[in-house]
Amino acid sequence: MSDKIVKYLVSVFFPAATLYVCWWLAVEVGEIVAVFAFVLLGANYYWLMRKVGRSDK
Repeated sequence: MSDKIVKYLVSVFFPAATLYVCWWLAVEVGEIVAVFAFVLLGANYYWLMRKVGRSDK
């Protein structure tokens, strides 16, 4: 049961945190850095969700 809760929390809060960080970077540093961070964090999220999905099996 707790695994489902952790998966749900990660799947909700990680993308929200990613968008916030990228928005902040776009305002403070520049759009190029924000796009690079978005791609990096998006790939990290994809890897994390695949790893969490494999832990069920």
